[in-house]
Amino acid sequence: MLKNNKPTKYCFDLDSTITKVETLPFLAEHFGVKREMERLSCSLKEKNLDYAEDLKLRLNILKPFPIKEIQEIFTTIPLCDGILRFIRNHAEECAVVTSNVDLYINRLMKEVIGCEHYASTGVESNGRLLTIKSVISKESVVTGLQHQGYKVAFTGDGINDAEAVKAADLGVAASYVKKAAKEAVSAADIEAATEAQAISAISAVGF
Repeated sequence: MLKNNKPTKYCFDLDSTITKVETLPFLAEHFGVKREMERLSCSLKEKNLDYAEDLKLRLNILKPFPIKEIQEIFTTIPLCDGILRFIRNHAEECAVVTSNVDLYINRLMKEVIGCEHYASTGVESNGRLLTIKSVISKESVVTGLQHQGYKVAFTGDGINDAEAVKAADLGVAASYVKKAAKEAVSAADIEAATEAQAISAISAVGF
């Protein structure tokens, strides 16, 4: 029913949508600051900050560590095979839309995933993250692509994905790594319990 003459852009969140783990805890464990990250995450939940402020505070824990090392670790993060295969087979039509910092994910995107991406932007100093210049609005990416003439399928699992899922021509709540946030499920047209279900749903938009 969504088929028309418009080109399709298949957009994916990164964490727990393409990756099999949440990336910041994965990095924190590697650097031995997992407990610090967990304590901060619990504290931030109680404060009910907006997502951008929450993200900046969690990223502060990783600032002491070299960007090159973080980039290397990102290339080792386990990925969802079916979703990765779909992206590689349709690289020109796909985009990753993530709150992760561009400085951290560039190698992952270029060397492993291989499609365009939209991310939060960081400022580097002496090989480390100095500050976050801007936190991405995923909804704005979706509406921007629609204004360019695309129909957009967006797949994501988090609270911060909900508005993008809602704005997309087809919104998919990704529940195949972990249960998607209730906000994402409520906003979605489809909740996918498996990678195959997600791929089948988004394929129907463009093929």
